[in-house]
Amino acid sequence: MNKSGLLTIKPRNGRIMKTKLLLGKLSPYVVLKLGTQTKRTSIHQKGGKSPEWKDVLSLRRADEESLVVECWHHSKAKADCLLGSSSILLSKIIAQESLKETVQLFCKDKNIGRVSLEIDWKADVYKPPLNYSKLIKKLKPSKGGLPKGTGAQLKASVHKSSHSSSALPKQKPTTYT
Repeated sequence: MNKSGLLTIKPRNGRIMKTKLLLGKLSPYVVLKLGTQTKRTSIHQKGGKSPEWKDVLSLRRADEESLVVECWHHSKAKADCLLGSSSILLSKIIAQESLKETVQLFCKDKNIGRVSLEIDWKADVYKPPLNYSKLIKKLKPSKGGLPKGTGAQLKASVHKSSHSSSALPKQKPTTYT
C-alpha cells in the first residue's frame, strides 16, 4: 500500500469512562500522530468525561501504515497527562475514502473510553513527466510540408553576422499551397 495523499481528520467527541484524576473536571484534547507529524485539537476546558471538539486537522501521508490517536488531559498546575491511546490502520480509510470511526482508547491495556472521528482521504494524483521530444515531433511539419490548402507559410530568416563583413544571401519565403 504505497499511496500518498492527504488525511483530513475531525475529532468530534469523546467519552472518558475511567480516569485517575480525582479533583476537578477533565480538560481533554486529542493528539494525532502520523510518522513524524503531530497535530492536536484545541483543549475542551472542563469538558469532563464527554468532551467535544470542532477542529479540522490535516496530515500528509507518504507511506505510513497507521494513525496514532491519543487523548490527553491539560493541567495548568502539572504536566499534561495521557489518558489513553489507540491506532487506526490506514488501509481501511484509503479503501473507503471517507469514514466515521470510533476509536477505543487504552491505558496500560485497560479501556478508558473512546473518541469519535470523521476521516477523509484524498489520494495524490500522479502526473507523469512530460515527454518534450514527442511534443516537439508533433509540432514539426512532416517531410511532405504543411497541409495543402491551409495557406500556411513557412519563413526562413537569415541574420547578418556581426563578426562577418559579408552578408548571407536573402532567401525568399517558401509558400505551400
